[in-house]
Amino acid sequence: ELCVAEEATLKLLEERDLCHKCPVEGGTSRCPLPYSLAGLARVYVDSFDGKISPNSHLVPSVSCDELRDRWTGAAKAQFTSILTEC
Repeated sequence: ELCVAEEATLKLLEERDLCHKCPVEGGTSRCPLPYSLAGLARVYVDSFDGKISPNSHLVPSVSCDELRDRWTGAAKAQFTSILTEC
């Protein structure tokens, strides 16, 4: 799955200090999340609940498992429609 592979790659980049890290809450730092379909899908499903995080580019607000559960037929169709129009 794309989301899981993306998280594994990001973890490896962070562990090997192969990215520019940005500070996050708690005094730690993280690599920014890549611009990807998985990232867009996370932001999209969060927008349904009105909970867009200002740090969504650094800390995923939705886990891959939660994204899989929330990625329903209606969400897929609306997301695809928005991307197609764009």
